[in-house]
Amino acid sequence: MFQIRSAADWIALALGVVMISVGAIFCVAGVWHMPLYYLPSGVGLSVSGLLICRRRVEGAWVYLLAFLLITVGGWWQVGSNGSAFILRIAVPATILVLVLTITPKLREYRHDFEVPATISAGLLLLVGVALIMFGPSSPTSVISRQTPPSATRMEEPSVWNDIHWPAYDRSRRAG
Repeated sequence: MFQIRSAADWIALALGVVMISVGAIFCVAGVWHMPLYYLPSGVGLSVSGLLICRRRVEGAWVYLLAFLLITVGGWWQVGSNGSAFILRIAVPATILVLVLTITPKLREYRHDFEVPATISAGLLLLVGVALIMFGPSSPTSVISRQTPPSATRMEEPSVWNDIHWPAYDRSRRAG
């Protein structure tokens, strides 16, 4: 009849539903006109969400692959632009932290090493993404190398006002 569900069951169900929803958004965006990696990432998110709803550890592994694909695709799309990259990776990284948190409560372990290996692989991915974002090729060092010195100097305000806003100069009337 009715089965009493634990808190881990409900948390896995809620996380799985969120993952399926985000995966559906990625799929629609991938079909619509977004970059090529959105569609397979969305399918991976949805499949892993379904597996996590069923409390299967394979869902965590599928999500690790989807997260890797999202990270590589996001990096390919925006390069070392940290603010643009973080917009593409913030939600998937948050979901990764939640997946790693619930991994010990997932079922169907065939080997004793599955839980530590899953958590280690996920943490390694997070550290790798952090190193990519804040490492030696961070956006500030790239911008400072690309910006010529003349672009950082301002023109004389009186010259700028005469050229760009002559109608608002107090010595002349508008029009």
